[in-house]
Amino acid sequence: KGWAGVCTVLLRIITKPTMAVEYSTMMYFAIADVALLLSFSLFAHMMRLPYVRARLPGAHTPRGVPDMDVPLLRTPSFVRRRSASDAGKPRGPGGYGSVSVNDDDTEGGTPGGASARRRASGDAVTVWSVLPRVWGVAIIVFIDFVVCLGLFPGVSTSFRNDELGSWFPVLMILLFDTGDLVGKTLPLYVPLFDEENAYWLYLPLCGHLCFIPLFIAGACATSGVLVSPWYYSAIVLAMGVSTGFIGCSALMVVPELVRPEERIVAGTLDSAFLVGGLFGGSALGVVIAEFALPTKS
Repeated sequence: KGWAGVCTVLLRIITKPTMAVEYSTMMYFAIADVALLLSFSLFAHMMRLPYVRARLPGAHTPRGVPDMDVPLLRTPSFVRRRSASDAGKPRGPGGYGSVSVNDDDTEGGTPGGASARRRASGDAVTVWSVLPRVWGVAIIVFIDFVVCLGLFPGVSTSFRNDELGSWFPVLMILLFDTGDLVGKTLPLYVPLFDEENAYWLYLPLCGHLCFIPLFIAGACATSGVLVSPWYYSAIVLAMGVSTGFIGCSALMVVPELVRPEERIVAGTLDSAFLVGGLFGGSALGVVIAEFALPTKS
């Protein structure tokens, strides 16, 4: 998503001098449609590959499936550390990456045997059994995106600069998307939060909330440092980094708060809080535009 945002803005910068906004918009949706079709095709092909089918829940590893021990991408440091700490635990089919098989799921040599017994005894994995353990971190995802969508792109693109004119909103979007990309990448290389200190994420989240008055002050100011393009650029770039870092860190921590067999439900709940944040942020943006920003004459 981070790279997609940056590439989209760069494409607009390239086309803005020579192409009307209507044609640029049509080009954007055309490229998006092609990308979606390509993604669907690649996903359908991936699901037919033997080493993917062998790793689906409940699947057995057929003879001749490649091991895939060689990583295709650089393994982040936090994954390598957890892999080292889990060295004595059994691996999933083919030993791929750092994914470990729950000890209960291979009890008696039958994959999923213990899980089936838990379901039969009434100890099934449900939304209501997982929610109490993840909501405290998932709400961070919700608030993170409420603030983000409440201020971007609405308030951030309302900033004006006489020298840059219509280019200034494009610059604001580029700065935010670049910051968001950097913020999403940082947790892979600077993993400050895990299941043991997940609730420390509320500290940067409090700072994230400060962007609301900072953006409103910049939009309402008529003179001084608050109307400087440097002030606008600084707060937009900083909010992009903050949004990406907090959101990505929280999304990575949530699956670590539950047992392996509960991670699918935890991920679904995480996504629900994220979508709720997008909706809440859009509503907040409407409220800010209606009651907090100066009325255009």
